[in-house]
Amino acid sequence: MRNFFAKLTTLLKQHLNQRFRVLNLLLGILCFFILPGLIILRGIDGVIALEAAARKQQADQKLQEMLDQLEFFSENDRFAHFLLHSLCSESNEAGNNAQKLHAGIKKLKAGFPDSFTFVVADQQGNLLPDLSDERNFSYLFRQAFKLIDEVRASFAQGNAAATVPEFDSRISRLRPLLGQILRAEDVLLPMRASRTGRSILVSGSASKFHLWYGVSGQFQLIVFINRSFIRSSSGLRWACNLLNRQNPDIVTGFTEYPPDSTSLVPPLSEELTAKTILAIASNEEMHNAAEATDKSGQIVACRFLNQYWRGFALFRQTGLTDPAAIKAVVTASALKFLLVLFFVLFVYHLKNPFSITVKLKIAAFFAYAIILPLLVVASLTMQYVSQSEAEMLDNLKNEAYRAIEKLDAHYDWFLKRRADRLIKYLADEVETHPKIFLDRDSLVKLNDDLKKVANPGEVLITDSSSKDYLLGISSRISRDRSLMSQAGGNILNIIISGNLTRAAENTAFLALLLHSDIYEIQNKISYLGIGDYEMSIFYRLLQPRNSDISKLKLVVVSWELHRLQREHVEDYCRTELALANNLQIAAFCRISEELFMSPQANHQQLVRLMNMSVNRQITQVANVRADGRNYIAVAMPGRKLNKLILAALLPTDAILKHREMIVGKARLFAILLCLLAMATMYLLQSWIFRPLEELKAGIAAIAGRNFHKRLDLICQNEFGKLMAAFNHSLETLQELEVARIVQESILPETSLSLNRCEIAAQTRTMTNLGGDYFDMIPLDDGKVLVFIGDATGHGIPAALSMAMAKAILIHENFRGLHDQKLMQQINAVFGKLRSQGSKDFMTALCVELDTNTGFGRIINAGHCYPMLLKKAIGKTEILANVKGLPPGFDRKSVFTPAEFKLEPGDSLVIYTDGFVECVNEHGRQIGFTGLADLITATADDDAACHVSRIFAKLEQWSVKSQDDCTLVMVRFL
Repeated sequence: MRNFFAKLTTLLKQHLNQRFRVLNLLLGILCFFILPGLIILRGIDGVIALEAAARKQQADQKLQEMLDQLEFFSENDRFAHFLLHSLCSESNEAGNNAQKLHAGIKKLKAGFPDSFTFVVADQQGNLLPDLSDERNFSYLFRQAFKLIDEVRASFAQGNAAATVPEFDSRISRLRPLLGQILRAEDVLLPMRASRTGRSILVSGSASKFHLWYGVSGQFQLIVFINRSFIRSSSGLRWACNLLNRQNPDIVTGFTEYPPDSTSLVPPLSEELTAKTILAIASNEEMHNAAEATDKSGQIVACRFLNQYWRGFALFRQTGLTDPAAIKAVVTASALKFLLVLFFVLFVYHLKNPFSITVKLKIAAFFAYAIILPLLVVASLTMQYVSQSEAEMLDNLKNEAYRAIEKLDAHYDWFLKRRADRLIKYLADEVETHPKIFLDRDSLVKLNDDLKKVANPGEVLITDSSSKDYLLGISSRISRDRSLMSQAGGNILNIIISGNLTRAAENTAFLALLLHSDIYEIQNKISYLGIGDYEMSIFYRLLQPRNSDISKLKLVVVSWELHRLQREHVEDYCRTELALANNLQIAAFCRISEELFMSPQANHQQLVRLMNMSVNRQITQVANVRADGRNYIAVAMPGRKLNKLILAALLPTDAILKHREMIVGKARLFAILLCLLAMATMYLLQSWIFRPLEELKAGIAAIAGRNFHKRLDLICQNEFGKLMAAFNHSLETLQELEVARIVQESILPETSLSLNRCEIAAQTRTMTNLGGDYFDMIPLDDGKVLVFIGDATGHGIPAALSMAMAKAILIHENFRGLHDQKLMQQINAVFGKLRSQGSKDFMTALCVELDTNTGFGRIINAGHCYPMLLKKAIGKTEILANVKGLPPGFDRKSVFTPAEFKLEPGDSLVIYTDGFVECVNEHGRQIGFTGLADLITATADDDAACHVSRIFAKLEQWSVKSQDDCTLVMVRFL
């Protein structure tokens, strides 16, 4: 039973161990792969969302730029001005102005047939039949050109067209020629800059619907424009063709409204047509104020051009702003990078195998422990920043909207204050001084004072006789001052007499209209509109003090509606917003098309936003940049300020500061986390890695051949035992280093030049202590002795054999060295060693050469065959007949030298067996024949270079060499 329970306990332990092993594996996968993977993916999604938003903003900005240019050409009166203004500009730049102008007119007519009728005159206004389509009415055209020239001069001086002498009457006389509905106030339209100028509506005639005039060098032009051109889509088609050529990656076009598949210009594919029509429909329903994006990331920007046309712009390529598409591209790029990195590391590992150290593993673990919370903090910070920015933006939008509403509502108070100032001034200065009407200088002063009080556009003071007291003194904004003066006289006559029939027939309607409300609307600034003529007007009945009712006078002060509203905006911003440093008000005049009070002049993005609010009749919100600052802009048409479009701008600096504060706190937390990790790493370094650092220092000492280094035994654990063993190894290596130094001191110089003989040598050892030895000793009578030996094995035994050979050489050199005696002595020494049981031996070869004649002798004691390179035949011979037993094998051996003769250029090569034993990648040894061929193939005029080339070729040919290699070349010159 006891054995049973023991077995059961063992099985349970094994089961629990197996279970916990699987659990540990699952926990490791969860903690180190799944959890960080999800967090990383969440962070990547956030980054990709930001990238998609940035791309979307850039793409929409580009599309809006296309629509801006398209919108400019949506009105053909502006397009006509653009074409004709460009024609004049190009002709001005040409040398032959007449020829260039004629070519330009011809090209324009070819591009737009039956659209333009040209009247061209010289500087004196004389018609030029060769350039003109209209050749009749030369006198009237001369008068028209003269009037236009005077208007142009007045405009250049900053004066109104009305300052031209007899302007109204001259315009009236020219209307039958130029157009019956030509308005005096429209005459300046063609003189405006290229983007604001336009042609003038002058008649209902099909061929002379619009009028344009300009100057081209020494020529003056009047151009009549056909009605079909003005009402066509010529400008839009021209702009689409130009934009699509300049931006092939974007489709810019337009369509009738409501759109269908056949009305799109240019035609699109079935898929893009459906997307475009859907985007235009959404745009009209105000689901999206600027652009629409489908699930594929296809952005379609739409715009209301006019009541007939809608513009659109879209990228031909889909997925530019789709987060899924961006994620796929990023993932593919990351995988490609990782694949290349893995391949590089794999190849590097094959050539230089490496392993991950314990220290690196622990560092990776700590990096994971740092990165994981950092990713969490970054993800939460991004979410919180997005929510905070959205809330603050909503607050700014509401604040801006309230500012516009307050500005608009304050207009009534502005009008009341101005009316009160007028009432006070007229009561104090006019009613109490009736003689003011008898003196022109007093009237001039009165007019000047009124300008200071109320800045009117026009002031009219009349009596019952319809006398205009300020005629020629007051400025003018009305079309017919005399009509208003007569109407005022009739009103006064009605009031004085109490008889409505006293009104003059031609002003009866206006007089009755004003008389019915005169007591109610006087002393107030009210609206007056007759047809398309609108103004703000102030009435007051003046009865000079101590005079009867017959002296009653009527004061009419009038302002252009948009100018009065502009004054209110400027006054409000100057007074009410003086303390509001952040809030800025901008306004766009719908009459003069002028942007004022803006933080940046001619801000096209802001103007577009304002116009969009009029087209859609809803409040528009956008982010704009002006003067280096970012603003949230809210634009809406004024209700009481109905001639203006108002915008309130609030800087988003607070949002950026709030964002920076949150990000700063997150960064501070991340820095603290990193500092904590660094402190932990420091402690880990001090407590755990110090023994490893000691071992690393020992390895570095070995690499630097510093065998005096000893490791500090800082602990008594396994690391301590390892360091003790390491110190013992360092002691052994120190002894070997001493032996190596001794061995290196034994070896001679690698080259010798004596008389006609040049000797070069090179050696390569497999260990620090090699068994190869060579020497070259000059003898008497111009001879030299060259010795080479190869001791068996490596390390200390081989080095000792080498040292003995050197000792014999030194000893025999003092006793009269020659080849036979040297070899006999070496044989005797090694024979004695073998008789004492030594297994070590060496092979040797000795050469004695006369350096003057080239005659020499060779003694080979078991060494490799010498080789002779014959320069005359370019071939290396193997001297296989030169051979013998190694030293010590036969103590009675007599070494008989073999004689040879070196011709000039011949080389004797002696070497060790490490050469012939080299093996290539196929397992084949190079052998004697291969070495002979190698010597021949690497021949060089310099012996040292020849030897170096032999070693280099051998390195390329062989894949492994297990023995030392030494080669000595003796060349006879």
